Amino acid sequence: MIGRGAGVAAAKPPAATEICRALYRLAKPRIVAAIALSGATALTVAAQRPPHFSKLLPCLLALLCTGAASAMINCVVEADRDLKMGRLAQRNEALAVAGPRLILGVAAALLTAGVAIAAGFLGPAPTLLLCGGVFGYTVCYTLFLKPQTPWAAVLGGLPGAFPVLVGGSASGNPPGLGVLILFLILMLWQPPHFWLLALSHRNDYHAALLPVLPIARSIDATRRAILTWVALLTGATLLLPATGYASACYGTMALVAGASFWGCCYWSLLGKGPLRFAFRCSVMYLLILFAAIIVDICFIPR
Repeated sequence: MIGRGAGVAAAKPPAATEICRALYRLAKPRIVAAIALSGATALTVAAQRPPHFSKLLPCLLALLCTGAASAMINCVVEADRDLKMGRLAQRNEALAVAGPRLILGVAAALLTAGVAIAAGFLGPAPTLLLCGGVFGYTVCYTLFLKPQTPWAAVLGGLPGAFPVLVGGSASGNPPGLGVLILFLILMLWQPPHFWLLALSHRNDYHAALLPVLPIARSIDATRRAILTWVALLTGATLLLPATGYASACYGTMALVAGASFWGCCYWSLLGKGPLRFAFRCSVMYLLILFAAIIVDICFIPR
């Protein structure tokens, strides 16, 4: 009887709060927040003024819902590979707590809500771009590119930058040059960001049989690629003031931020600091850049 009681206790289902916490973790909230911010930045660039609340709010909600849905689907699809990666222990635990069926159900509901919001408040073009971004990330990148090529981070930058096109088209006009420059910026940011992570956890990626650049090529090749891409990224950020979509004040900020990011990467890649530090600098750099663009357009006269 004692053994049976112990078995029943061990099989006790998780509490609702545990399931909610697990779903929140699987939604990758920090990544999703960055996705929403990129859309808001693109909407600001397209409007060249503070975006109207009637466009900004549905744009943010649509990107938050579909971004969280894509993250959850990604976690379920990559569950077998993720189990081999020590850095994803908490994500694997969350997947076990919530269960694939519930996760996919919540993801479907969020995806439906996001598409419905876009269709109802933003129009057909942003809705199609939203769907294209979700399909590109969950199917093209996750299922085909990531397991097959070390350049998946470059090719996967296309769906990763689609939120910019969603935000830009939410203004009611086709994405202009400023939005396309922002799209290029986000595409160029994603590869070095991922390669820094791959360098930090290359043993995990090796165990998961994923041909990331440090494994498929070499560590030195990855270091050179990171520094090259960050330099290209810094140059791309200066296209906004060069084309009149931002001021010289923003240009100075972008140049300083880009040089600082490049310096952080160089310092870490030389072994003088942890690679995770450069990875965190990458996230901070993107947030600073988006904030600088929004502040420049909304508050600095030109």
